[in-house]
Amino acid sequence: MMNSTTQSRISARFSRCAGFSLAVTLCTFVGCADKSPQRMAVSGTVSLDTKPVGNATIIFTPIGRGLAAAAVIENGKFAMTEENGPTIGEFHVRINPMEAEIEQINPAELSRANRRPPIPKFYQREGKLRATISAETNPKLEFKLLSTEK
Repeated sequence: MMNSTTQSRISARFSRCAGFSLAVTLCTFVGCADKSPQRMAVSGTVSLDTKPVGNATIIFTPIGRGLAAAAVIENGKFAMTEENGPTIGEFHVRINPMEAEIEQINPAELSRANRRPPIPKFYQREGKLRATISAETNPKLEFKLLSTEK
């Protein structure tokens, strides 16, 4: 038979273990809850010297907190859904050309007259373009790029 001191020690250990187990369980379930920031559907246009940009990507990199997003630009337009768009916040925006595969090159497109101007390097780095995504505004963005840096 156990004396009262032994029973008190066992009871105290059981209480500590039960409390610890409860804390771990709560942290696990609370930690597993979906706390990711809300993504926004965003669309817009990108032009270079008033001509629609094509065969490029647009990349949104958060300034501070948030989730990055990217989309393909075709015929000067891009679109992202709520599943893959940026979160609410401030973003650096980069426009990067996609490399054409050799099979995609049409001989007629090789002449200078048919070639689109390349996207200047300063638009391919963070800092030149920025965008603010908010829940209150209509997220239709317009990026008017110029061949020469101002």
